[in-house]
Amino acid sequence: MPPPSTELSSNLREEALRCKNSLKHFTSTIIESLNITGANAERLRKYDNSRREENVYLCFPFCFREAFTDVSIEDVRTITLSAVLWMSYMRAQDDTIDILGTVDPQFLFLRDLYLRESLHLLYKLFPHNSRFWELYSNYFDEYARAVLCEHNNHSTIESHYEDEEFHTIAKGKAAMAKYTVAAQAVLSEQYEKLPLLAESLDCFHVGYQYWDDLVDWRDDITNSKYSLLVAKALGHKSLTERSVGSDTLCEHIGRVVHYSGLADEHLDRSFQWLERAYELSLAADCKVWADYLKHFQKQTVVLADDLRSIKATRERGRFPKVTKPIYRGTF
Repeated sequence: MPPPSTELSSNLREEALRCKNSLKHFTSTIIESLNITGANAERLRKYDNSRREENVYLCFPFCFREAFTDVSIEDVRTITLSAVLWMSYMRAQDDTIDILGTVDPQFLFLRDLYLRESLHLLYKLFPHNSRFWELYSNYFDEYARAVLCEHNNHSTIESHYEDEEFHTIAKGKAAMAKYTVAAQAVLSEQYEKLPLLAESLDCFHVGYQYWDDLVDWRDDITNSKYSLLVAKALGHKSLTERSVGSDTLCEHIGRVVHYSGLADEHLDRSFQWLERAYELSLAADCKVWADYLKHFQKQTVVLADDLRSIKATRERGRFPKVTKPIYRGTF
């Protein structure tokens, strides 16, 4: 699940709409040229339509233009569409891992076309020997290691998390977001701010993951995903208490999450990581990205206040259900 949407400026909203229309056009072209019908055509359109104009990833590279003013707007638009196509590909991969049996092999084949087009757009900007491809490869390896680590180490109820591993996975699963910044650094030949912004993105995605674990813990249990939050909550329960149905387990976990301090702890850590991301963004002179981070950070405070209010008036056997952000999926 991506971070909660924030109010985008009119310029960013316009670019987001432009990108979404380009994505939908590509999907329509694929459907028509390959004569795709039925459920697979509907799934492709559903992925596209799930991206609302408030989705920051529809205009993500524009959040960093202040650091790379020499890059043309058309090149930034190309990078933006490439990134959104990558996300479309990645979401299908995530679904096969997170929700077994929901995506068939034919659909995965179709989603690979989005990866191909994403790379095709990038090859228009960067020759094969460009420094960009080394950075891209590093980010992809980081992403792959994180996905495999999470799947191999945290797919059973016996999962145990260390905070450092959690941070590494959170950064790695979103590592490809950094290629949108690296692309602008290479095109402008201005590399001095890339480390600051890459670290800002890493911190942001750790802060986001603390948030995501909290708002998605019920779905995580249902889908046998054992996040850091769920793993910590399970640590409060005996083996007998864990060996129950999904609904009962949710009740057990709910008590721990919301009334033991775990929810407050996760929101506090989210706030701290977002604060670091914000500071790094300002150091790189990216006020647009900094403003987004600050807005998101404020939402963690609002949620913490709401949860404390609910706890104060809780009813026996009922637990607060956190409202999810507006869309799902991330880099």
